[in-house]
Amino acid sequence: MSNTLLQPAAFLALAYGGIVTGIAYDIFRMIRRIFPYRFVGALCDALFLLCAAAVFVLALLYAAGGELRAYLVIGYLFGFLVQQWSLSRVFFRLFHSILPH
Repeated sequence: MSNTLLQPAAFLALAYGGIVTGIAYDIFRMIRRIFPYRFVGALCDALFLLCAAAVFVLALLYAAGGELRAYLVIGYLFGFLVQQWSLSRVFFRLFHSILPH
């Protein structure tokens, strides 16, 4: 990425990728709560890692042409943390109201 004007857009693209990863984390966490078996937990962990890696690589390829920069990693982590601290609570309240206890 040679143009510095594109860096804020790339940061936001990776932040959006972090938000998507946070949503995937919440989905897998809900599956783990519904099915409390050890192998389901291990399967969910493996699938989450694959999803997180795929989202990161695809967002990195889309936003920066595959160039790994520290600010892009920070943007990805920022998006994930923002989702976990804000949208995750709404997500779990919604699913707790829909799913039987």
